Amino acid sequence: MHSLAVLTAVYSWLRSGQHPFVSVLIDSLMEIQKRTIDEIAGVNQLQTQDWGTLLRRLEHLVRSYRDLTMLADNLVSVVVFTVGSAEYDGKYEPLLQGALRRTLPYYFDVVGYLFVTQDEAGNSTRQLLIHPHQNFIAKDGTGKLPGPTIASPNLTSLVEVLRLSQTNTNEGSN
Repeated sequence: MHSLAVLTAVYSWLRSGQHPFVSVLIDSLMEIQKRTIDEIAGVNQLQTQDWGTLLRRLEHLVRSYRDLTMLADNLVSVVVFTVGSAEYDGKYEPLLQGALRRTLPYYFDVVGYLFVTQDEAGNSTRQLLIHPHQNFIAKDGTGKLPGPTIASPNLTSLVEVLRLSQTNTNEGSN
């Protein structure tokens, strides 16, 4: 990703519905934020008014991509953003600067925290926390995923569970 303009152009193409994709993954929102800061301030420090500009641009981007899943004439049913995490006041939150760190989780139905555990034999297993925890930002607003953690999460399988639940919900509302 070279700029916010590239992601905006990709969004326009995805919004057109003239594509075969059912899911979109953007890695990573932290890098997008850094690139947007570069566009706004270059190598200079952000000024007070720049923080509002940064927040508005990134919130607009995130919400626009999320909203692709709500368009009847579009194939996209799942949008995934990745972002690192850092500990702030005893809780792991998205590794983002400014207010977006606090508001981002509210825009999505599912927010997961990926971590690795080791058993007694030293075998590692990835775990995805998707239920609220006092030390991590996580949730499953769909109620469709198993939890509170998912062992060895597979994005394709998770997307399929969410797509099927969305299809069943849409069919039930007709």
